[in-house]
Amino acid sequence: MLNIELIETLYRGLSPEKQEHLLTLLFNGKHSIDYFREKMNDVGMTKLETLADFFHVPMEIFRKDSKALRYMCDNISSDNNIVGNIIVGADQQLLQERNALASENESLRKTIEAKDKLIEELKAEIKNLK
Repeated sequence: MLNIELIETLYRGLSPEKQEHLLTLLFNGKHSIDYFREKMNDVGMTKLETLADFFHVPMEIFRKDSKALRYMCDNISSDNNIVGNIIVGADQQLLQERNALASENESLRKTIEAKDKLIEELKAEIKNLK
C-alpha cells in the first residue's frame, strides 16, 4: 500500500517552482499530485522511481508502514524545508552543515550555562566580601 500522506507532505514542502517541476517529471503536467490518491492501488513503478529519484530516497520509503522511513527521516531531500522530522530538499552537504551547526549550538549552550554558573558564584563572592 502506498503512503499517500508522505507523498503529499513532501510535495507541499516544495516551492511552487519545484512542485511544477515534479509534476512535469511525473505527468508531463497532465495530472496533479491527487493522482496518487486517485490511483492508490495502481501507481506504476516508473512514477515511484521518479519520486524516489527526485527526493533522493529509496522507493521503499513510499510504502505504507515502511520501516525504512524510521531510519531515513534525516536523509530525505528536496527543498531544505523541515516537514515534521523530514528534511525536504537538503543535499548531503547541507545536512552535514546542519548537523555541525546543531553540535556547535549545543556546545555554545553548555558554555553559556557554565558562564552563568561562574557569574552566580562571583556575585555570591562579591556579596560575601561586602
